[in-house]
Amino acid sequence: MSKQMALAELNLLADSGRFPILKGFMRSPAHWELLCNIYVLDGDETYGINDYIDMCKTGSVTRLTLSNFLRAQISNGALDVQFGAKKSRKTLTLSAALKAEAESFFALRSRLMKEHA
Repeated sequence: MSKQMALAELNLLADSGRFPILKGFMRSPAHWELLCNIYVLDGDETYGINDYIDMCKTGSVTRLTLSNFLRAQISNGALDVQFGAKKSRKTLTLSAALKAEAESFFALRSRLMKEHA
């Protein structure tokens, strides 16, 4: 990684206080991976909660830990549960507040990377 990219990351971390909901996902690579997968799939009914867990490649935490984390994020309102075509399959979307924070964060990261390129 170039020093400029590291500088951009440091600036991004310094601004992370602007993203209180997102910060919970930033504590673990697996949690960040869950967030990114949920954001990308955006309520696609063909994926259920267990599919999101199966997609995690970071391998840094157990399935139970990921399941408990998702349950906590649903409970605190960061994630919304959507019912798919099959009533037994629940898919996830980011809450409006979390989606706004994620998009703002990604835009900031992009801007900082361009500035430090």
